[in-house]
Amino acid sequence: MFCSVIIPTIGRASLARAVDSILSQSFTADALEIVVVNDSGRPLPPEPWQNAPQVRILTTQKRGSRQARNAGAAVARAHYLLFLDDDDWLLPGALDYFWQMAQAHPHCGCLYGSFEMVDDQEQPIAYYRLPPGRDGNVSLPLISGLWLQVASVLVRADAFFTAGGFPPQFKISEELDLFNRLALREDFAGQDVLVARISRGRNWQTTADYTDLYEYNRLARDRALSQPGAFRRLQHAAYDSYWHGRILRLYLLSTVWNWRRKKRFFTGLSRGLFALCSLLYAHRHLFSGDYWRAVRHDVPQVGRVD
Repeated sequence: MFCSVIIPTIGRASLARAVDSILSQSFTADALEIVVVNDSGRPLPPEPWQNAPQVRILTTQKRGSRQARNAGAAVARAHYLLFLDDDDWLLPGALDYFWQMAQAHPHCGCLYGSFEMVDDQEQPIAYYRLPPGRDGNVSLPLISGLWLQVASVLVRADAFFTAGGFPPQFKISEELDLFNRLALREDFAGQDVLVARISRGRNWQTTADYTDLYEYNRLARDRALSQPGAFRRLQHAAYDSYWHGRILRLYLLSTVWNWRRKKRFFTGLSRGLFALCSLLYAHRHLFSGDYWRAVRHDVPQVGRVD
């Protein structure tokens, strides 16, 4: 089986749209399955999509979206996994696109497309993509803050489990943490092809609690920098002065973040030493304005097109 689409749900009315966006794909039916993980704590109301042979329903008991996604992945039968929230949907041709990418890049752990944020009236808010031509090692742009949304990424199942799945201790930003860790292990491939629309409601309202967003983003970054071989992988991803500067920024920010937390002094010291090493590695870029611009600036804006 090619693809398992996993949809955790709390029983929102938009679930039918999400499932139908997969069932309506012009793609061989027996090459995919849909695993709907009902985490609402109550039975789902009857809907026509529940009779489709490609659909399976798994029930969890209000465990949260991280655990629901991991549970769906655990029972999935396909070579690739795609995670879709119950208020988002795939665009026509998305699975055909992923199939073509899988044939062209069978060694890659993740295949991605672009995605669009929309409001309640399905009007565009923002368009997101990775910088063009960034196939292969994308660890540096991702850990620097560029965003991939789960609905726009096809993950090879064995890579997902090797990376450890979604972190259950996260309340938000779990996809950042997962893709950071995957990028340190696996190559990515993709094109600027719109594959999914992500609903963010009026004024970006969702069921997620964004109170601790920045702290979890910092935690995801630090967990990535803690992975074995992270520094070498980031160095291999830096192809010009700007991206060498991003490495220094990552380690400086992690140094400060760790020193502000109790019992993290030696971790912060380690990050500071890596920051110094990054300066030594980037010695021929130190007189470049792009290098210091990357150190000063926040998240790179090349991933978002308004």
